[in-house]
Amino acid sequence: MNEQGLEEILKTETELVEALLGVLRQQQNAIIHFQSTSLLKLVEQQHSLLRPLEQLERERVKLCTTTSVNGDESVREQKQRLKNLVRQIVEINQQNKRLLENALQFVQYNIRLLTDGFTKQLIDAKV
Repeated sequence: MNEQGLEEILKTETELVEALLGVLRQQQNAIIHFQSTSLLKLVEQQHSLLRPLEQLERERVKLCTTTSVNGDESVREQKQRLKNLVRQIVEINQQNKRLLENALQFVQYNIRLLTDGFTKQLIDAKV
C-alpha cells in the first residue's frame, strides 16, 4: 500500500514539475522578448502549480518518514526522473535570474543616461 501510494505521489509530482518546467521556459522566452503581460500570467500559472506540488511533497515526506519504503524499480525511476527535472528547473531559474539582472542593469543605465547621472529630473514638476 505504501509503495503504491509513494509511486502515485511521485508520478503526480513529476507531472506537476514537468508542467512547471514548461512554464519556466515560457517565462524565459517572455523575459527575452520583454513581454511583461504574459510574464505576469506565467507567474500566476507558476504559483498555481506550486501549491499542489507543495502539498504532495509534504505527503511524500510524511510517507517516507513514517514507513521504511525501499521502493521497487518504478519508484526509483520516478525518483530519478523527478531529480533530473529539478536540476533542469534550477538551471532555468539561474538563467532567468541572470536575464532579469541584465534587464535591470539596462534600465538603470538608460535612466542614468536620460538624467545625466541622476542630476536631472525625468518629469517636470509642473505636470
